[in-house]
Amino acid sequence: MKKRALLLPGQCAAHPGMGHDFYRESAGARAVFDKAETALDIPLRKLCFEGPAERLIAPSVGQAAAYTTSWAILEAIRDIAPGFEFAAAAGISSGEITAFALAGGLSFHAGLRLAQARGAFMQDCAYAQPGQVAFLRVENHQHGRELAIQMGLQVAAVLSPTRMALGGSVPRIATLQRVAVDRGMEMHVYDARFGAAHTPMMLPAQEHLHHLLAGMELSMPSVPVISTIAARPALRLQEVREALISQLCNTLRWEETVRYLLSCGVEQFIELGAGRELTDLCAEICPGVECISIATWSDLQQALAAGKITAEPSLV
Repeated sequence: MKKRALLLPGQCAAHPGMGHDFYRESAGARAVFDKAETALDIPLRKLCFEGPAERLIAPSVGQAAAYTTSWAILEAIRDIAPGFEFAAAAGISSGEITAFALAGGLSFHAGLRLAQARGAFMQDCAYAQPGQVAFLRVENHQHGRELAIQMGLQVAAVLSPTRMALGGSVPRIATLQRVAVDRGMEMHVYDARFGAAHTPMMLPAQEHLHHLLAGMELSMPSVPVISTIAARPALRLQEVREALISQLCNTLRWEETVRYLLSCGVEQFIELGAGRELTDLCAEICPGVECISIATWSDLQQALAAGKITAEPSLV
């Protein structure tokens, strides 16, 4: 059996319709959405299944929505393949909370509370100190870093050999947009409510998250969960807390995280979430390695039919 790792997306994967087909088809997925709805003070099912997008993608909603959807997909898989297991996990941005919870480090409700609170802290921070993150295609990492220095921005994420995210104030991101257009660079700017995630502009949100995590009960996960700021697994609970807190203000090293998993013998990556961004990044980082996106019920059925997902446990 192949050694598999789960990849968990963050709030950027949120869109109306997410998880709805799993809710219809899987008792396990329904149970996840139902208990999330009961625990939160928002109509999560309606927002996930119908929108409106404007409200769903707000960090205070979107991070809880992404967390719940990924968990629901895993339960849908286990409805069909009860022996399904994984050898490691990694999540990007708020997806790191999901990864840690799915690996047994947090209870479902604790992880849900943490994801929603993190989003609210970030949203408040973005209102107080407006900032944005821009995702762009670059020639190489050095090119992206030089561009960040020229524009007075921070490197928010190194995603693949040709994709990076830069963050900073709204005016500086606007200047970057003009430069990108002039140079014919592919670029996408995220909603201003996300703020300048993974840059020092998120320090107030990081401080709030620190206080919240200090009072939460964590356990060591049953499988390695890779910290995306260290590109290594946290080996002690204090390291886990520090990783979840400090990633708000520091660069996400996603490409290095994937390469670390490859060095540990991972042969199959499975993204559980509403999109396929992490799958596409993996395909660029490690062409030839099996990368699967399970974003819809149809995706799951196709993966099962092709024998890519089985009830046999992953090698550890």
